[in-house]
Amino acid sequence: MTTRKIIGLLVGSFRASGNTKGIASWVEYCIKQSCPDSEVKIYTPVKPINILPECINPVAPLAVISPDDYVNPVIRRWAHAVSECDAYVIITPEYNHSYSGYLKIMFDHLFNEFGGKPGTLITFASSGGENAYKQLKNLATKFGISPIDGMHFSIPRSYITGRDRIAETFSPEKLMEDPFLKDLNDRLKERLSHL
Repeated sequence: MTTRKIIGLLVGSFRASGNTKGIASWVEYCIKQSCPDSEVKIYTPVKPINILPECINPVAPLAVISPDDYVNPVIRRWAHAVSECDAYVIITPEYNHSYSGYLKIMFDHLFNEFGGKPGTLITFASSGGENAYKQLKNLATKFGISPIDGMHFSIPRSYITGRDRIAETFSPEKLMEDPFLKDLNDRLKERLSHL
C-alpha cells in the first residue's frame, strides 16, 4: 500500500485584510489539481500550532537532530508537523521588499526538519514580489530545501490599497472574478506538478 504524499503549504501571513488567504486557497486548489494523490496540510504562524509567542529553543535548531529533542513542547509539535511533510509550497506576500516576518519566525524555530525535501516558493506584491522571492530562495536553500522553480507575481494595486480582495475560498468560477489569477493558473499548476 502506498502512502499519500504530504505537501505542507506554509503560509507566511495571516493579515485579516490581506490577500494571502485567497492566494493560499488558490494554491491549495492547484496543488490538488496537479498532485491529486497528495494530502495538503496548511500551516500559518498561528494555525494549527501557534508558534508566535514561543521562545526560540535554547539549543540552536541546527544542532537538534530529532523533533523530539526540542525543549519547548509547542516547537516539538511544529517540528513534527514540518518533518512529516514530503514537500513544501511556501507562500508569502512581499512586505517592505522582503518576505514576511511571520514566515521568518516559522523557519527560525527549526532547521533540519526541512532538509533534502523539494519545495516551491510563491511570492506576490503590487511590485511583483521579486525581492521577497530572491531572499526566500536563499533562506529555503540554507534550510536544505531542494528548490523547484517557483513564481513571483504582481497583484493589482486595487487589491492592496483598495477594497478588492482575492476570494478567500477558491473555486474555478473565481478565476473569472480574479482574471489575473487566470493568467497565472497554468504556470502555477506546471510548477506544482514537479513536487
